[in-house]
Amino acid sequence: MKVISHSACKMVLAALTAAMMLTSVSASAQTLDVKNTPAQTASSAEQKFEQGIAAYKRQDYATALKIFSELANQGYADAQNNLGFMYENGQGVAKDYRQALLWYQKAVSQEHIDAQYNLGFMYANGLGVAQDYRQALLWYQKAANQGYAVAQQNLGLMYADGLGVAQDFKQARFWFEKAAAQGNVKAKAVLQQLNQMGK
Repeated sequence: MKVISHSACKMVLAALTAAMMLTSVSASAQTLDVKNTPAQTASSAEQKFEQGIAAYKRQDYATALKIFSELANQGYADAQNNLGFMYENGQGVAKDYRQALLWYQKAVSQEHIDAQYNLGFMYANGLGVAQDYRQALLWYQKAANQGYAVAQQNLGLMYADGLGVAQDFKQARFWFEKAAAQGNVKAKAVLQQLNQMGK
């Protein structure tokens, strides 16, 4: 087993943290898909939502924004999450983290898994809100407990780095292993690093 000094260990984890936090925004792009659709939602709303997804995929952000806004205001959780994502990334609208936060919170109130992850990301990075690792941990935990691999990966990172919680490599490994079992490449890479460090 390769021995890595404590300072080298910290540098490796810091580099991994930076890489994962930066790539998490693009990972949340996957949230613009059909998920968590309530069974009672009328098929016309579902069809309209699909039109919004199609517009988004063609990069017709103005149309997607219009459709998602209408559905979001009617309480459609997927549209609320997607509208938050568009505000977060400035797609079809000026970038506005506070609006993104507002829409994620509305979707979260309906137990929307992707919105839970996105809200965690906002708190972890201080987007539209003061950076708060404890809140990030809470929202990542909710999504991770429901099998959301990227949330599991980020939760593992928070335990490994002691962000919002006492540093705990056992818990970090637990969450990285859950994410890796779902094919999460970054979690697999971190597990390799932890093995090399003997953690």
